[in-house]
Amino acid sequence: MKYVVFLIVCFSALTFLVHCKSKQTKVKPIEISVSNPTDISIADAEVYIPWSALKNKLSGISDEQICVLHNNTVIASQWVDEKPNGKSLLVLVTVPAQSQIKLMITKADDHEGTNSFSKRTYAELSVKEGGTWEWVTKDNGNQQYEYKGGKFKNVESYRVPEQHTDHSFDIRYEGPGWESDKVGYRFYLDWRNAVDVFGKKTAEMVLQNVGLDGFDSYHESCEWGQDIFKVGETLGLGSIAYWSGTEAVRVEKTDSMISRIAMNGLLKSAIETQYYGWQFANSTVDLHSYLSIVGGSRLTHCQLELSKGNPVLCTGIIKYKGIEPETNFADSLSDYVFLATYGLQSLANDSLGLAIIAHRKFVTQITEDKKNQIMVLQPINQKVDYYFLAAWEKELNGITNKKDFNIYLENLIFSFNNPIKISQ
Repeated sequence: MKYVVFLIVCFSALTFLVHCKSKQTKVKPIEISVSNPTDISIADAEVYIPWSALKNKLSGISDEQICVLHNNTVIASQWVDEKPNGKSLLVLVTVPAQSQIKLMITKADDHEGTNSFSKRTYAELSVKEGGTWEWVTKDNGNQQYEYKGGKFKNVESYRVPEQHTDHSFDIRYEGPGWESDKVGYRFYLDWRNAVDVFGKKTAEMVLQNVGLDGFDSYHESCEWGQDIFKVGETLGLGSIAYWSGTEAVRVEKTDSMISRIAMNGLLKSAIETQYYGWQFANSTVDLHSYLSIVGGSRLTHCQLELSKGNPVLCTGIIKYKGIEPETNFADSLSDYVFLATYGLQSLANDSLGLAIIAHRKFVTQITEDKKNQIMVLQPINQKVDYYFLAAWEKELNGITNKKDFNIYLENLIFSFNNPIKISQ
């Protein structure tokens, strides 16, 4: 009799578990509409679906269990949690001109292919461990600390040591790097604090292998691409600076710096840097920088926040002899302003398009100094943001002439002025 009772209990428990599971899997899909009001098709449009719009209908389901369907097929998605919008679900979709597409948010259990997507963005910060700092005399006669020995290791966060400066050899390719399937970037995590460009010939993620075989190896053409930019004492592309009224002053003098990988995702990656005690023009402020990139895009979004005041800032593009800048600053009908150059301005003398884009509310002037084309920016409530991009002719399916670059830039500005509409 005890065996019969045991079987009955087990059967009842199993029935209860199955019943619970069946109740858990009954999730009504949430329909999201994405509309493109423009006359141009938008590829890899960023769609952020707020968690606040999902949580009541998807309560009790973990983030990993949620997937997005388009035309009844699972598409890549990524949870992001960023200021000021908070937690949201990101997807990248192509929306044809004057069209609307439907997305379905549902539980992933009943759908295959949720883990079969290629990574489209990447961010890293790689530093040496296991070596020692030594005081050395460089070939040019300068004396400084240099990191000897050790091996590179990717880290999530790094406080820049006092010994560190340019060419210290302790950080792989001298700073954090981030990339999409279109292009890669880095910035020098030292007194230069300037942005450099990695041209890519492939859609695959490559930065994890860059600089492992030598400090300057990435300046030569490789199968994946190369460093295509020379920054020197300029703003490079999109670097942060104070505008003195006559020249750009980079974030050169600080008390300390901490940089971290804020996100290293399938569709979006980001790098966050805190500059403590940035000194300029008899002022000292803390500066927070957030750099992000999404798949299918050349754009880096730079979001800045100051600890106090609204000093006049700027960003810019390195000057090249014979290359004239272009801007739509005089076009008051556009909410977004661009500053751009195109021509033979890469290290290998290839055609390269460079641009900066910002909302008009921040842009007070387009000007220049001795080394840079300048976009002057006025923060509002201690905040300002802008975008920068590089388009190399040798990138996969790259832009190879100025006419096509201008069309690309025109369409980009048009999309900024006429964003996609998301509704539920």
